[in-house]
Amino acid sequence: MEHRLQHALTKIDELNEKWPKVSFREISQFLGQINSMHPVMQGSCTLRSKMLQTFVNTRHFCDLPWDDKICSDFQGLFEKSKQELDFWKTEMKNLNFRTFKLPDPLCMGWVDASDHAIGGILVKLKPGGCKPMPVTVDNWILDGAGVLPRIRNCARVQVDVFTKEPQRITDHDLDPNVVEDLYIVHRNLTYTEKAVDSNERELLGAVELLLGCLQFVKNSVFTLHFDNLNAATILEKGSQKFRL
Repeated sequence: MEHRLQHALTKIDELNEKWPKVSFREISQFLGQINSMHPVMQGSCTLRSKMLQTFVNTRHFCDLPWDDKICSDFQGLFEKSKQELDFWKTEMKNLNFRTFKLPDPLCMGWVDASDHAIGGILVKLKPGGCKPMPVTVDNWILDGAGVLPRIRNCARVQVDVFTKEPQRITDHDLDPNVVEDLYIVHRNLTYTEKAVDSNERELLGAVELLLGCLQFVKNSVFTLHFDNLNAATILEKGSQKFRL
């Protein structure tokens, strides 16, 4: 793995020296080096090279020669691609690590979206708390009707005037030996957000939960649960649609 790492870093230096006067072939060679490290770096390989991959996709759809220098009137794409190169230059060695056994999560989250609103639940677990750890919100917090019986006054807190900040819930029946803190985020969608597909609404719910609770999950092992397989896959591997 070390030789692949060094070759990729050398390629980054070569691209930076020529940037933005680089060819499709040079970009493709670098992407191949990054993707070869997927067994260790996993989804980061695709998530952090989407803009660079756009150049290769453009060459394919327009049937351009591999050795042509890349030309584009959209300078924003060059800027974003350069940011990806800078990311790999600084973070490649840090990402070149994968444990054989993943540590138990210290935080667990569940998100959902309807046609009109998005929301999520974040549970901060006590380190070394008693098992079993919660796996799904459906059999741990919700009842069969989708109500939150273990969180009292839930209907009262989930209203249109719900604050943008996550609300800490102390009045609940969850096991105090397992749960350290419980937070809920919830807001209505704008007219623009209502027009997007269900995948994007689910991802909006995830962004709302993560950004809202960032101070609580920072430097923690975090597991996020979806009831939408497409959204979970996009979060892990990325999407060809830039908005996702």
